[in-house]
Amino acid sequence: QGFNNKRPVAVICHTIKGKYYGKLENSADSHGSPLPHNEYVEVMKKLGFDIPGVDGEQIKDIEAVLNYLTQEDIDYLLSRMEEGKKKLKDEEELKKQMERALKNRPMVDYKSIKRPEVLPQELVFEEGKPIATRKATEAFFKWLMCKTAFFYIGAGDLMKSILTGAAESVYGVINAKNPLGRGIRFGIAEQNMAMMSAALTQDVLPGGFQAMSVFSTYGVFTSIMSNAVRMALITNATNSLCKGFFIVMAAHDGPETGEDGPTHHGLFWMSLYTAYPGIKVYKPLDANETIEMLFYALEKGEPIALSVMRPNTPVFQRGFLKDLGFSVPEAREAVNGAYVFKPFFEDGKKKVVLAISGGQVLANVLEILPELQKDYDIKIIAVTSPELFEELREKDPEKAKSILSDEDRERIITLHNGWPGFLYPFILPKDYSKRAIGITKFLKSGPPVEVYKVAEFDPEGLKNKIKKAIG
Repeated sequence: QGFNNKRPVAVICHTIKGKYYGKLENSADSHGSPLPHNEYVEVMKKLGFDIPGVDGEQIKDIEAVLNYLTQEDIDYLLSRMEEGKKKLKDEEELKKQMERALKNRPMVDYKSIKRPEVLPQELVFEEGKPIATRKATEAFFKWLMCKTAFFYIGAGDLMKSILTGAAESVYGVINAKNPLGRGIRFGIAEQNMAMMSAALTQDVLPGGFQAMSVFSTYGVFTSIMSNAVRMALITNATNSLCKGFFIVMAAHDGPETGEDGPTHHGLFWMSLYTAYPGIKVYKPLDANETIEMLFYALEKGEPIALSVMRPNTPVFQRGFLKDLGFSVPEAREAVNGAYVFKPFFEDGKKKVVLAISGGQVLANVLEILPELQKDYDIKIIAVTSPELFEELREKDPEKAKSILSDEDRERIITLHNGWPGFLYPFILPKDYSKRAIGITKFLKSGPPVEVYKVAEFDPEGLKNKIKKAIG
């Protein structure tokens, strides 16, 4: 009765954990606890499989089990698969069905959307004005929703503060009466939010289309999402055919949720996402940088964790600033991960480099800059993503050195309105990445000896790594 009522169905099965799994039957230990070899052989034989049972030669046991498959069994399995195949519609037919259902929506996905040469007015923010970066994401995601039929966005109970509502309103929130909506209201369920939003990006639709998603909560709560994000990143790393693109929007970053207290201050969340391979933390300093970095993320198609601020912070003026006596590069330079916001004046004073992440931090430093310059020649490096800057060091080392020279590393001070380690790459020795040996990719299943070899952390691998580090 429950399978034809056009409503979700839950099937509840009463089972025995680890049925026939020796002494571990019906216990939690049956999950993840291998039996001693002699008990394993006994269990297999009780199940009716006369395996060789030689320790270390389990492949022969598998072959023995496969030999128990009769032709009748094989024919049955193949016939069931053929029946399932008959129910699959032709891809072109499915694509047309999708086009009819999504009539009047642009049938393109994020991979076809490029930054316009001239940005639309709603994505340009007046320099010198105080505008929260969440206003930039609000405008960008609404603009993007009108450009593709395959964009989903959602939040929990904090939607009105995070400002995902404008994008959600384009096609509405998904519900029983609006199944083709593109907004998702998750409630207070960050882990479920991440699982659903990340997974849907890894499904390849008829016509080769792939959805992208944005899911958001306060930065401090993104740690609750981390395991679901990690699992999606593993899929991205191991199956390039269904690599998904999603944005974890870490709203209200920094101490700016002041009144809510330490339970809501977004100070340390980026440490976890910085450690994960396959995702980068973006922290634009103002609204215009936010727009540029979002277009860059679309172009790269790599998942990001995006820092967004709640309070109004200055939209920094670009070009030559007569009152300050230096030129500020355009906001597009933010996609390099770092850029020189203010160069040295070369006035003979002691040189000091300030690497700054966080728009309000930069605004506060600019307020005291005239006083600092009485005694020091100050250079300011605006940092928007240490990971992007590390990429720049690999791809264009000369440009990277023009931003942060080896000499600058000796006189740098880092300022970040959160976890200090976020900016460690700017203060560490220039060759730290060669000398810091670790595991930077997801590995594969196998006995520890094999896994260490895959990671190149077996004796031979370590020897090679150490020699390479020594040079």
